[in-house]
Formats: sequence, structure tokens, C-alpha cells
Amino acid sequence: MKPFITDPLQNGKYILPYQIGGLAFSEIRLKLISSSIVGYSLPISQSLRETWDLHIYLDTGISITFSSACTGVGGWQEMGSLNMDFSGTMDMDKQVESKYSMTKFDNPFLIEKIYSLVFHDNDIYSESGLIFVDPNGQEVIVATGVSAGSVSMRIPFDDNFEPELAYNDYVRVKWSDLSVVKSR
Repeated sequence: MKPFITDPLQNGKYILPYQIGGLAFSEIRLKLISSSIVGYSLPISQSLRETWDLHIYLDTGISITFSSACTGVGGWQEMGSLNMDFSGTMDMDKQVESKYSMTKFDNPFLIEKIYSLVFHDNDIYSESGLIFVDPNGQEVIVATGVSAGSVSMRIPFDDNFEPELAYNDYVRVKWSDLSVVKSR
């Protein structure tokens, strides 16, 4: 995925959409709902708080690689938006490179709902993260990180989450409502 979005200014507002590879936006929800997250990997030198190469593995054989784009939004100010790449063929059981830390979930995390994590004000609209929710209301969140190009991931029972902005600065948006929020 490209690390920077160019020309994000549209009708006086900076629009920073998800960048998606390997799957059409309309297919994502259908492919992910009712599948289970079985684990993740990231470089050994990085953590869930801040990583530039996060892979999430699903029981359906799908793997998602997450990173973020960092885009100038006026002056020295920058904002991140989430990148998702579904074209990877990494198999969690086969990735044995010593540079990656692999974590398997003891209990697969069933994805029942998906929400977008969006930053939205008068000047900027940024699709900054994804929230996966299981039937018990527990969440796995992947969001843009503090450092340019990074992401942060929150899993149940782990407080190592550090998104780019304070969590309360974002809004949770139903996947089907994204285009409505963007047009405001």
C-alpha cells in the first residue's frame, strides 16, 4: 500500500478514505462476518501499541495486512487513515521467519459485527480504524498509530492500545453508513 495519499482536499475538506488492496470494499463485510480471528503476527521488534506490519489471520484462510497512510492536511499537520491488504497469502502456521512474533488465540474471536472508527470534524474526514465485535460484545480494534505509517491493535484483556488520537475523538460508524458520514 502506498504510504501517502495525494490531493486529499475535496470541496474544502480533507477526505482520507481506507486504502484497500486485494478485495473490493463491498466484499469486505461479507468475507469477514461469521469468520473468526485465530491470531496475529508482527515484527519481533514491534508491539501491539505500535507496528508497521500487522497481520491478522482468520479461520477462513484470509489474512489481512494493516498499515496506515500519513497525509498532510494543511500546514505541518498530518492525519492517518487505515490501509488494509487482503491479497497476502501468508499462512500463520507456515510463517516461521525469526523476525516475526506469532500469537495464536486460545479461543478464536468470532466476528459478529464490524464498525469503522472515523475521525470527523469541519475540516477532516478520516477512516482511521476498524472495530471487530464478537457475540459477547468484546472488541478487537485496529487503528492508525501515533507514528506515521503505524497501526495500534487492542485485543481483549490488553491495555497496550495507543491510537493516533484520543479514542474519544473518534466516532464508531456502522459499516453501511460510511458514505453517509463522509458526505456530511
